[in-house]
Amino acid sequence: MDLIVVNGRVETMDLRDSVVQAVGIRDGRIAALGTNEEVSAYKHSRTTVIDAQGKTVLPGFIEPHNHMVGYSTDLLEVDVRTPPNRNIGDIVELLRERAYITPPGDWIRGRGYDDTGLQDMRHPTREDLDAVSAIHPIAIVHNSGHMLAANSLALEMAGIHDETPDPPGGRIGRFPASGEPDGMLYETAQALVHRLLPSYTEEHVRNGFVQAQEEYLRRGITTIHDAGVGNSRGVDILHAYHRAKREGFLKFRVNMFIQWAYLKDSGFAWQSGDGDEWVRVAGCKIISDGSIQGITAALREPYHCDPDEQGWLIYEQDELNDIVMTLHRRGYQIATHANGDAAIDAVLAAYENALLT
Repeated sequence: MDLIVVNGRVETMDLRDSVVQAVGIRDGRIAALGTNEEVSAYKHSRTTVIDAQGKTVLPGFIEPHNHMVGYSTDLLEVDVRTPPNRNIGDIVELLRERAYITPPGDWIRGRGYDDTGLQDMRHPTREDLDAVSAIHPIAIVHNSGHMLAANSLALEMAGIHDETPDPPGGRIGRFPASGEPDGMLYETAQALVHRLLPSYTEEHVRNGFVQAQEEYLRRGITTIHDAGVGNSRGVDILHAYHRAKREGFLKFRVNMFIQWAYLKDSGFAWQSGDGDEWVRVAGCKIISDGSIQGITAALREPYHCDPDEQGWLIYEQDELNDIVMTLHRRGYQIATHANGDAAIDAVLAAYENALLT
């Protein structure tokens, strides 16, 4: 055995919910279960032995939906999460601290604010972020990932002005009285700013990856499903996972759901099941609407908190049907983001169409 854990309360997770004292691991697999004596019989001179001292021992957790490489790059940005930040003023002060050490003209990025948790109970506006700096473009992403707030310089660089139309599947936030952009970009409109952000270097990504991976492992997560692999904020996520495996710093198993646009643009270069036990393509990820929290998820009826809003679908029904049919006929597993009940209806209709046609 490579590793033996003794004196534990080992939950075997079998059909009888058996609990044993010891477990033996060989070549990354559970190879023996039983008493201390039974499993220790497989010990040799190179076996590592851990005394669990009566503690519970569980198999590694399988995390079913996350964005691990995205989290890795989040660690490189200003942490504007709510909490610990209580209000927009707290966020502004944090961003000012970063601006103080950032060369003029360089981007300042933040991640994780939650308008519903702030005392202000609103999103930051471009005017709030202008108070941070007028010589740095600034973009901070909501904790849902479905919207961001930008300052006036960032909007100007993105070419966003009073007459800029909303892109398909997205919306540019505007001040009600004047109609001028207020700094908020929802759903696909975020790309107007994202495309301007400088790419992280491979070394940045590696350092963030190693740090984030340790957070996962510390919590017992040994398999993840990245539900959105493609290009994100200048990072090729699929490349990042393969690099981690190739260079020997990948410590957990990865199942990837590749973004629809990234997969299509690649000419469907990868199939469900491609890869090995460490880095594997699980399927394709489609996003059909936004988030309930951001009032962008597609609902059948108006939002209770905002009767003028029902959210919107990223794709009309016919286009969604075509996407799902294409993937189904090519043999892909499909994972679809659908928050609102109208979006759920649309996705189920697309699935039914593919299965019955």
